[in-house]
Amino acid sequence: RTGAFPDWSSMDCVGPLARTVHDVALVLQVMAGYDSEDPTTSAAPVPSYVDALKADLAGMRIGVPKEYFFDNLEPEVAGGVQDAIAAFGELGAEAVEVSLPNIGLTNEARGPLQEAETAAAHHELFRERGHLYGADMAERVKAAGKVTGAQYAHAQHLRAIILREVVEALE
Repeated sequence: RTGAFPDWSSMDCVGPLARTVHDVALVLQVMAGYDSEDPTTSAAPVPSYVDALKADLAGMRIGVPKEYFFDNLEPEVAGGVQDAIAAFGELGAEAVEVSLPNIGLTNEARGPLQEAETAAAHHELFRERGHLYGADMAERVKAAGKVTGAQYAHAQHLRAIILREVVEALE
């Protein structure tokens, strides 16, 4: 994440955009791995993402959440997701329905977590150069500083519940 301005540090994710999956694999190969300027990176060896594109998908399981995931999707988006699931099936993967009954708590947890981390990320810069912020972002940073410790702690508790469910679903 070196070079990217932080906003929601525990969820910020920098990734490539490209015309093809192969191009994404090439760019990700360069971006991935250890960065001495980013304490969230890992020194683990980076696999070949291009080689992984050639891998057989037989035996791979793809979790499809039964709760929340398809709620309120536009029909075209839902159809595209179902088409992708079918395409992975044709390549040998197995779609498995997974239950994440508390995934809807993400909306309740997101607000305080994002706001508190936004306030922390922008605190010093906003104090020194707040006049350079656009009106929308300035209001967002000001509002973010009003999250209480109790709200943040509760949101972290909800995050732990959701994370436990996701990890269990991946096992």
